[in-house]
Amino acid sequence: MYDEGERRALAAAEKAVSDETGAMPVDFLSIEAAVWPDASMGWAEPGRLYAQMLTEGYRITARSAGKLFECRVSGDHVRCMIING
Repeated sequence: MYDEGERRALAAAEKAVSDETGAMPVDFLSIEAAVWPDASMGWAEPGRLYAQMLTEGYRITARSAGKLFECRVSGDHVRCMIING
């Protein structure tokens, strides 16, 4: 169903979301391949510098503990943000 890259991205997102909520399970609603213009994966923080290179990864939507998350995963780099809840 999922290829190796997707499985690794989902595992990384699951850990990040469960660390944030302290809850399991994490339900995945979507996963899609993405390419961002820099290493911020589309979520640049003011005052920080990011490598200016195409960054391939996955955009994942997940739900846990009544909260909806968007996670962005590229290799070992994972960022999750609550988008509802």
